Amino acid sequence: MRKMFWFVAALAVGSVVGFACGTPAPKCSVASCAGCCSTDGTCQAGTTGMACGSQGNACVACALTGSCVAGVCMGGSGTGGGSTAGGSAAGGSAAGGSAAGGSAAGGSAAGGSAAGGSAAGGTAGGSTAGGSAGGTGGGMMLMFDAGMPANVAITFAANCNASQPCGGALPGLWHYQSFCVEDAIFSRLLNACGGATQTEILNRSGTARGAIFFNATQMGRSVSGAVDFSLSTVNSTCVNGFMGIGGCTQLPTLLAQAGVTGTCALALADGGASSTTCTCDLTFPFNDQATEDYTTAGNTITTPRGRTFDYCVQGQSMTYEETTPASVTGIARDPGVSTLAKQ
Repeated sequence: MRKMFWFVAALAVGSVVGFACGTPAPKCSVASCAGCCSTDGTCQAGTTGMACGSQGNACVACALTGSCVAGVCMGGSGTGGGSTAGGSAAGGSAAGGSAAGGSAAGGSAAGGSAAGGSAAGGTAGGSTAGGSAGGTGGGMMLMFDAGMPANVAITFAANCNASQPCGGALPGLWHYQSFCVEDAIFSRLLNACGGATQTEILNRSGTARGAIFFNATQMGRSVSGAVDFSLSTVNSTCVNGFMGIGGCTQLPTLLAQAGVTGTCALALADGGASSTTCTCDLTFPFNDQATEDYTTAGNTITTPRGRTFDYCVQGQSMTYEETTPASVTGIARDPGVSTLAKQ
């Protein structure tokens, strides 16, 4: 099963908040709308990630890795405090705060002193991998005696192929060595502007770093980074708006509600102005800090919330892929496949 980013977690078909098409509907209100009211006064179903809500309240956009369940955004806070995107840009900087301790992999934006702070500082990597502010297990030190994890480049693929799950011994400290992110993370943005026939995602790149520590009963994870990309669309609503509302210059404001930051402008490839193409330079920062119990059965890690990961330990290397069923809500799923090295 393929997943969304931490943050990723997940994405749904929807229309950008404030945009609509067709004949204007009567003024949206509590009395006339069972879903949510968009900024242009139209009633939306309230079930999509870009327009979530109910009972005539204002539509909101869920975090990029969240989802809309019964009119409520789920999964936006990950597991360890802060927002899915780490409060501010992934905990202070795209790579997760300062490079050597301090806020380390999230700082105060991702759960108080979680994975940073002053309790252990510097090479100790903070107090826990979830901290007192948000970890579901709490109390387990995520030590970085082997040094802070290095930044690694993020790769992108339609499907990130994992090695065959084989189980193996987990206890110890593991540093991420590679991240493969699946293209599905961009599906909500594509669908918000007419789908892949009208919108392209270009120039994808990014870096991330983090670690997982396992003891016999708990796992603590600290990971942060950012995905940079460009969006180019000829969708008339995303380019020009609807009835004077929205359009290219408003896209960054709307996407910010889903944890995406950046700028958009009407532009041609040669730099000239265009009324038919909107081009955006965007960033999705992410941050996940968590400590929780786990069990293993065969080749699968399972947490008390029903989150599952297929994994394979071979010598000093481990690969894992999230396989959490779609029926489990309220989490931000990992995308694709990650590889880690034991320290």
